Amino acid sequence: MTEVTNNKIPENIALIIKNAEENIQRFVTQRDRLTNLAQRLEKHKKTALAAEQQAKNVGIAWRGKFRAADGELTKEIRELKREEADAYDFAQEYQALANELQPEFELCQIQTHKQRSGHHNVVADGRIQYSTHRLNDAAEKLLNTTEGKAFLVAVKQYRTAHQESSDLPSSTEIIAASIDNALNQYELDINDSVWSKLTIVDRSEFEAPSNAFKSVILTTRKVAELEGLLGKQS
Repeated sequence: MTEVTNNKIPENIALIIKNAEENIQRFVTQRDRLTNLAQRLEKHKKTALAAEQQAKNVGIAWRGKFRAADGELTKEIRELKREEADAYDFAQEYQALANELQPEFELCQIQTHKQRSGHHNVVADGRIQYSTHRLNDAAEKLLNTTEGKAFLVAVKQYRTAHQESSDLPSSTEIIAASIDNALNQYELDINDSVWSKLTIVDRSEFEAPSNAFKSVILTTRKVAELEGLLGKQS
């Protein structure tokens, strides 16, 4: 494992990294809100179904007892009938809660989908800017060592020879091949305190598929429709 030491980061790069980290936190908040809405919606729907099933079971029970008693309305039958009615009422109320929450969930899903695209871009830019800085900084320090200067002498010699024989591969190609071989040979840990933070937030199971909302026109109409429904509820 290779240890990576962070040096002072230029102000412009630090600002890009700070922007990426803040974007990550904002997106986590957005994704958590979507998850919360989805879980509430799922709970209401499941409770409504359970209450409806309970009402059906109780209905079957009291009707069976009613026929067995040849139509006599016993206390038990009356209580079961009330229980059936109560269960149906609760089923309807929980379904109403789910119906009221559905537009908010769908709107949040669209908002989360839109923010994820920007989130990917901001974090990717942060990684590019930071890794470019690290590469330039590491190369400058490496080439300023005794071994680095010997390497530069070898490159200069090779380039001189290359001018004399154009059939030779370029020094850039040789160096790139050597770097690739070294990367495959050594076990390297690329994480440091900054890099490890520049991570794309995992996709929630409640987020829309990545290919959803392709049509800007249809999505805009859907947003307007959902906002209209939420406006009527408030």
